[in-house]
Amino acid sequence: MCARISRVANSLDFDYKADVNQSVSKLPSLETVRTVVRAVCEKRPVARVEAFGSLVNGVPHAASDVDLLVEFLPGVHVGLLEMGALKEDLEERLGCSVDLVSRVAVEKSRNPYRRRSILAAPVTVYAR
Repeated sequence: MCARISRVANSLDFDYKADVNQSVSKLPSLETVRTVVRAVCEKRPVARVEAFGSLVNGVPHAASDVDLLVEFLPGVHVGLLEMGALKEDLEERLGCSVDLVSRVAVEKSRNPYRRRSILAAPVTVYAR
């Protein structure tokens, strides 16, 4: 039975590691993220942007995206449309999926595991 499964697996034209590595290699470098975020955020009321997750941990996988924590200038109200526009601009310029999360929302999160995980060691990529 095992030999039969092995023959079938070997006959498949699918290299899992190559597909995963190809997908992961599309994730931009931290330096590229810094450059793009600076260019995008200088025109907006953004006080700070921090990266977290697989980009920072150095453990990207096939479904990795760029995880960013954003903090806006004091007194500025930013709604869903502005967050969406910022996310789309970043995705377009980075060429990959971006998970944009408000720092205030994370700090107020009822999920302590999520809050600790995100706020544990973010890396600042932009600060005004």
